[in-house]
Order: sequence, then C-alpha cells, then structure tokens
Amino acid sequence: MPGIYDLAELYAAQHAEFTDDIELYLRIVARFGAPVLELGCGTGRVASAIADAGYTVTGIDTSDTMLSVATERCRSSHARFERADVRRFAYDELFSTIVFPFNSFCHLATNDDVSACFESVRRSLAPGGVFVIHVHVPDPTRLARESEALFAVDSFEWHGKPVEVFESSRYCAATQLDDITWYFELDDETISRSFTLRVFYPRELEAVCELNGFSIIERYGDYDGTQFGPDARHQILVTRPNKAT
Repeated sequence: MPGIYDLAELYAAQHAEFTDDIELYLRIVARFGAPVLELGCGTGRVASAIADAGYTVTGIDTSDTMLSVATERCRSSHARFERADVRRFAYDELFSTIVFPFNSFCHLATNDDVSACFESVRRSLAPGGVFVIHVHVPDPTRLARESEALFAVDSFEWHGKPVEVFESSRYCAATQLDDITWYFELDDETISRSFTLRVFYPRELEAVCELNGFSIIERYGDYDGTQFGPDARHQILVTRPNKAT
C-alpha cells in the first residue's frame, strides 16, 4: 500500500520553507564534530544544510523515492544518501554526530525497534560522539479528538498551485500508536496517505534512553535551545552511550 513517503516531491514542497531546526543541528555538529549520520533523512532537508555548511554527512532512509529527491536537491560533495534501515545499519567509519530529526524516531513502533536502533547507533558512534533525538511533546487535546473529524494542518504551493492539507487520526492509548491520514487537496484531486507514529511522553523517552544504555547530556524544549520545561513543545535530547563497565 502506498505510504506518505512515496509522495516525495509533494512532501519536499510541503516542508521546503521549514528551517526552524537547522541552526540547532548546525550548532550541535559544530560542537561535537563530523562526520554526521542522519537517520530517516527523507528528502535531505537537514542533511543538505549540514553539507552546505561544509560538514561530511551521510543520510539514510528506506524510501527510494525520498532518497532520489534528496540526491537531486543536494549536489554537495560533502553529502551522500543511501538506502538503509534505521534499526539495522552498519558502517566501517564511525560518526561523531548522529541525528534523528523531525519526529522520525516515532516510526519506531515497538520496543524491539527502539532497542535495535540504539544498538546500531552505539556501534556507529565515534568515542565521545552523540546521538540527537527529536520528537514533539504529545498534545492530549489532539490525541483525544474524534477519529472521523478532519482538521486543517498545513497549506503550501506546489508547481505554483495551492495545496491544502487536512488530517484525521485515531489514537490508541493502549499501544500509544497514532494512526494518521493526511488529505492533500489539490485543484483537481484529493490525494490521501496514511502513516503511524508512536507517541513518546517525556519521562518515557528519558527511560527509553536509559534502558538502552544512553545518558541524556542535554535536553531542549525548542529549536532555539530553550531548556526543556513544562511549556516545552519539543523534546530534543542530546545523548551519549554509557561507558562499558
């Protein structure tokens, strides 16, 4: 069944103007170094910015259509894009910074998925390297809304024509999985795609890191570097694997 990420060009256009997180990742890379590995790189929005800043970056994703767009949009010699599963990847080189931006961590639907990802990251980090995770803080109002209801979530232009995006969702509190459908309203058709994201609450995400042998060394509540607190909209965790004992 087609997924949201087979609409790579439409997805890229939808997020083309979003740059809020770029400066944060560039500051982190400047501190902890390259080479950089981006997990779930999609159309290369973040990886391209890192490469344009002069850092060597590898982006991995399982979507061939997304990787094709990423390769086309980023011609920098500092970047490469490869097909790989974020739960199972291995490289001969070690990375100083591994990033998992823009809620993509939420595609890890099971605890086994999460553990496999952390293990691959552990094997791939250089000594002193960091693993950066971003997910939104869950919104209880949104999760409680009626599953049949449609909500406007975005608008943008594609090939010079307006596109409106509506969303319906069905959240299961037992599994913490949110089944989401996006409806792209174009001038002559509606395209719908569904996907599932896992919801991670702040204390839960903290425990997930600890149980997988990673310590949180910094935690931000927004892209401007604001420390995480009760009004935070984002969970941005800079983590590092614990030393073997």
